[in-house]
Amino acid sequence: MAMPSAIAATKGAQPERGQHIVDAAIRLILRDGIDGVRAQALAREAGISIATPYYYFTALDDIVLAAFESADAAASQHRARTIEQAGDDPVAQLRALLVGDFDGSAATVRDRWSLRLEFQRGAIFDAHLRTRTCASERAAVDRLTALLTAARASGDVPSEPEPAALAHRLLSLSCGLGSLILTNTITPQHACDLIVGAIGDRASWRAPSLRSTPPAPLPAQHADDRALEILDATIVVIVRLGVGGVTFRSVATEAETSLALPRYYFPTIPRLLAAAFDRDEQLARERIERSATQLADPLERLRYSYISDDTATLAAHRQSQVVWLEYLRIAQRDLDARAATRARLEAWTAYGMSLGGDLATIGAAPAERIVEAGAQRSVAVITGATGLWLLGVLSDAAYVAAYNGGIDDELGLLP
Repeated sequence: MAMPSAIAATKGAQPERGQHIVDAAIRLILRDGIDGVRAQALAREAGISIATPYYYFTALDDIVLAAFESADAAASQHRARTIEQAGDDPVAQLRALLVGDFDGSAATVRDRWSLRLEFQRGAIFDAHLRTRTCASERAAVDRLTALLTAARASGDVPSEPEPAALAHRLLSLSCGLGSLILTNTITPQHACDLIVGAIGDRASWRAPSLRSTPPAPLPAQHADDRALEILDATIVVIVRLGVGGVTFRSVATEAETSLALPRYYFPTIPRLLAAAFDRDEQLARERIERSATQLADPLERLRYSYISDDTATLAAHRQSQVVWLEYLRIAQRDLDARAATRARLEAWTAYGMSLGGDLATIGAAPAERIVEAGAQRSVAVITGATGLWLLGVLSDAAYVAAYNGGIDDELGLLP
């Protein structure tokens, strides 16, 4: 594993000990997330004194960054070997590159995606980590774009969409499948099958078609009692600080209430977080129900069931997207949250299948395209694209194009 640059920059002594500390931090992140990297926990995990890490690193944030660089370097070496073994055909290299992220034992694949998505989502709230994480994900876009450009030049992929736009879709699909693995919604082998299916169906790689204007967003939800006020305040804290920032004090401060009140309604932080997630899901379902009454076209309902496709209104939906990704972070380590998250992902898949069936009934999409694998890929693209958008890797326009294009891919729709 390549030595992280953060270690090389620290006081120049005993880099092996510095790597030992980084490896301990990686184990903590896998077990407890980035928020678990604390001085005492790190010292205990590494078997060193609490002061030793500060001989090699200025602050805990630098250790987290070094852990990212170490994991990213290992992943880069793995990808380089994968591409080299695939030969000279760009489509074969593309397939090998994407499948390679899901290759290995179930534990290896889970650890790989736990680290990548934990860093990706943690960087949404941490400017110290964001620049480096964004650079890594943009490099992934560039790798895919280069392979797709070469494949298009050889006539192996259609002329539309542009390689960069398709790279956004495929990277979103890959990251979303990682989330589905971490929630036990699919297995690593099934993720490989879904990736191979997406690449093999190159004829459906088309540019997204024009969209009609979605219905107006739901009006702001006002809590009717103190419990809802607490939950709405919790959601605000999650959006601003992530789940690691949720404490009874931070929620009480946001709700402008006594410290005792959040504890009264929700005795533990896990119960508070679970209830806040349920509250957010309730609001999402209300939005879907509203779209169902205002949109006759099942394709438009399918698009709006994920998020508005109008870039001008994306900001209004950011809160719900942040809460969703933060709950995915919890689900990586909490079995109860994992079960609830898996149920929600499966519900999205079933809903997509239902609307796809409506499209086939009216002749708007080929019946043979309405399959569970396609619905799972659509959910994965939306999930992965959301994380990349919140991180800043995808612009608003690229985000909209990725999720609309992902739906078009699976339905086989012409532009």
